[in-house]
Amino acid sequence: MERRLRTWLERELDALRTQQKHGNGQPASLPEYNAPALMELVREKEERILALEADMTKWEQKYVEESAIRHFAMNAAATAAAERDTTIINHSRNGSYGESSLEAHIWQEEGEVMQATRRCQDMEYTCKEEPKTTRAVEVWAAEDSESLSVPRLKLSTAADPP
Repeated sequence: MERRLRTWLERELDALRTQQKHGNGQPASLPEYNAPALMELVREKEERILALEADMTKWEQKYVEESAIRHFAMNAAATAAAERDTTIINHSRNGSYGESSLEAHIWQEEGEVMQATRRCQDMEYTCKEEPKTTRAVEVWAAEDSESLSVPRLKLSTAADPP
């Protein structure tokens, strides 16, 4: 809006200047058509624009600050809610919130099943990794024995030809 007003005032100023050059303008005694008065009006409007821009910057800064505060508050509330939910779940698994003994027993069995499953997975992993480890130990042992130059005796069996 200020730009439109400024553009309108600049056009009017240009029109007045052209009229004064041609000599057919309005009398200069009227203050509303006076060039210095119009320049003063433009200056006042520019000051108003700068003041509005400063206010806008101030309000934007305030919005950013409040937005950050809101963001941190929401994170804190979400963290507190998550902790509360975790506490409720843990207490409900232990049966402290008035669950029946059957439900508590089911929760306990599910926990045991999860632990057994985890142990089984650990053992499967160990079984898969053990041959690799054994092979690496055999290679290292072979390298060590070759570096020591220890002669190896081959034991012959009855099935071996002499």
